Amino acid sequence: MTEQVGNRQMLQEGLEEHELYWRDTKKQTRFAPYRIRRGIQYAGVIDTVNKPHGLEYAMRTILDILWYKGYSRWSSVVAHANKKLVLTDIHDAIEVMIKAGIIAVYERNERPSKGLYFTPFELTIDPRAKKDIESLLPKKKNRAEWEQQIIGEVEKIRTTWEPLDSDVARKLEMLVTIGVDRLTGKENEAFPVSPKAKVKFRSALLTIAYGRALIGANKTMPLRTLSSLLWHNTKILDRYRKRIEAIIGIPLAAIGILIHPETVWLYGEASYQLEGKQPVSLTCGLPSILSEQTVQKSKFKPDESLKSIIIVENLTVFETILNKTYYLRNDALIMWSEGYWSNTHRRIIRDLLKNKSSDIYIWADIDGDGLQIAYNIYSWVKNHNGDPKIILMGENEWKMAESQRVASERDLEIVQKDEIISLFPEVALLIHEHKRTVEQERLLIEYNYIETQLP
Repeated sequence: MTEQVGNRQMLQEGLEEHELYWRDTKKQTRFAPYRIRRGIQYAGVIDTVNKPHGLEYAMRTILDILWYKGYSRWSSVVAHANKKLVLTDIHDAIEVMIKAGIIAVYERNERPSKGLYFTPFELTIDPRAKKDIESLLPKKKNRAEWEQQIIGEVEKIRTTWEPLDSDVARKLEMLVTIGVDRLTGKENEAFPVSPKAKVKFRSALLTIAYGRALIGANKTMPLRTLSSLLWHNTKILDRYRKRIEAIIGIPLAAIGILIHPETVWLYGEASYQLEGKQPVSLTCGLPSILSEQTVQKSKFKPDESLKSIIIVENLTVFETILNKTYYLRNDALIMWSEGYWSNTHRRIIRDLLKNKSSDIYIWADIDGDGLQIAYNIYSWVKNHNGDPKIILMGENEWKMAESQRVASERDLEIVQKDEIISLFPEVALLIHEHKRTVEQERLLIEYNYIETQLP
């Protein structure tokens, strides 16, 4: 059956109704350049989807893309559906839903002057199906519900925060407060969020909140375990790790969230003993590498000959001084701090200091992060009745290196802190004035000098 209405021609073929049409343009073609295909009779969304054709999941996926994501271009819908479905199921599901009057497809005639050569370019929900689709698909949270859900999650995590007087804890608390204020529009106007932005925002805010809980409880958690807890997917937080670290200004490991299972590298005159096992000397490996679980379940005891403990920030420096200086020594222990001062490192040093008084020497990069790490270790050792000493981080080393490494904004911000200026007055001023920093490795070319400064 054919019916002509103005510049539109209606055709019926089997279960489908085809509307061929010409747009108002100067160039008229013999054959219609466009066509809409849809079902003549509306068969109902629920009845169509639940039939035993094996396409239920494919149909729900396509409707979800059209209804919630708002994609309508044929290529976009197929590309998104193809992440979960094979192409044959996608095309079969679309064809069935067209004939059932659930969706309509817009097609373009590739050769309108020659004949009918239509290819699909756009999909849309048929108006007859909209009400049924709302009842079929799960209800999505609106903006207000989403905000209340996240605020509730943050408040639940806050109840687990233990009191902790530290700069890191205060910064994390401030960031969580800013995040909640921004979310509710108290600090700024409520910001628009796309589905991707919602995932990123929730990931960052709840990771920071969990980090504050972990450092207060003196615990750790693998990043992928936290990702599974938040998203039921172990890899979501991997995408945003660097962004979250940029926000908090320190590695996630420093707040108890481990990228990989934590290990401690050390070598020297001490031993550890797992519960119910024989003591093991820390000179048995070159170096000895202990997992976090080993450290947590062990007691550490210094040898009688131990006089000095050296903590270095950089792995290359650690390996160099181990092999060149400390391998054959029997009065020292060296430890790699991995660029932060974790609960695992603290537990070892706490055990060693409890059993024997030893001098503790700290060596880190002469830059913002290095000075901050050195200060954190120095103040912790001081508070635990140790005798900390800073080595190879003075004015002489800064000048000797002749470094051209430009200080970052973060470096310049850290060297203006009162705590840093009080412990490193000369180099803080040099970095501030000359905008240059020094990495530990740079000093290794002057190893003869270094060896005279090492304990």
